[in-house]
Amino acid sequence: CFKSGYGSIMLQSGELATENRVMFLEHIIQDIKKRTKEMERDARSLPKETPLDTLKGLGVALSVGELPSHYYQRLFDAGAHRYLLRIETSNPKLYAKLHPPDHSWETRVNCL
Repeated sequence: CFKSGYGSIMLQSGELATENRVMFLEHIIQDIKKRTKEMERDARSLPKETPLDTLKGLGVALSVGELPSHYYQRLFDAGAHRYLLRIETSNPKLYAKLHPPDHSWETRVNCL
């Protein structure tokens, strides 16, 4: 993506709010950021000593469902810059009809 001139990549999956999953996502985000910063450095012919934290790299956006706020913070700290959380309707009764019983409109709105 980076070599083709894209500014960001979207990582999307189903909902699974576990510590192992968040750790997995943190690792992937950090790896994407590191590798694309290295690619940016090389594409701009900067010295190898250029600190990677001075480069932008490929932006990382996520859509991985509802998570507790501390998980969102960890993903942001790992380098994700955007988060997509769909809310198909602003009507709680219709939301309940469209989703499994263990999902609530209130929880979704609080995640936003």
